[in-house]
Amino acid sequence: MTPKTVHTPFSQNKTTRREALALALSAGLSALIGVPSTARAQNTSDEAAFASLGALLDTFLPEDELSPAATAVGVATDLRAFLSANGQLEQLFIIALNWMDGLAQVPFWQLSFAERTEILTHMSAADYNQIPGRFYHIARALAVEFYYATPESLAGLELNPSPQPEGYLPPWS
Repeated sequence: MTPKTVHTPFSQNKTTRREALALALSAGLSALIGVPSTARAQNTSDEAAFASLGALLDTFLPEDELSPAATAVGVATDLRAFLSANGQLEQLFIIALNWMDGLAQVPFWQLSFAERTEILTHMSAADYNQIPGRFYHIARALAVEFYYATPESLAGLELNPSPQPEGYLPPWS
C-alpha cells in the first residue's frame, strides 16, 4: 500500500473521489461525535464493534445469482482501511455498530438475514440528524461505493462497455 499524501486547497495534486467523499462526510460528522457516554459504553473494543460490519455489508449487498456478497469481494477490508484514515467517520461506525449489537439478545452479526433487514429498514426511516439514520445512509453509500468499485461485482451484469457496438450508423460510416 502506498502512503497517502496530504492534500491542501492549494495543492497541485488531484484529490481522489474517495478522499473527497471522506472530507465531505467527516465535515458533517463533527456534531454527531458528541453523543451521550452511554452509547459509547456499550462496548469498549473497536474490534468487537466491527465484528458486525460484515453482516451489515452483506445485508446491504447480499449474494445473488448474478453477483457475490459484499464481504466476498473484500468490501469490509477496504472499508475498514478507509475508516481508519478518517477518525470521526470511524467513531461513528463504532458507536452505531455497538448500538446495533445491543438491540437484540445477540449481536447484530448473529441475527438472521430477516432480522437484520428489519433493523436496517427501521434505520432507513430514522431521522437523518440522529445517529441511526445518519449511519444508515453513510454506511449504505460507502458499501455501494466500495462494492461496485470491484470487477467481481459487475461480472454477472450484462454491461456492454462500448457505447456503439455496431459502429456509427449510415450515413456517417
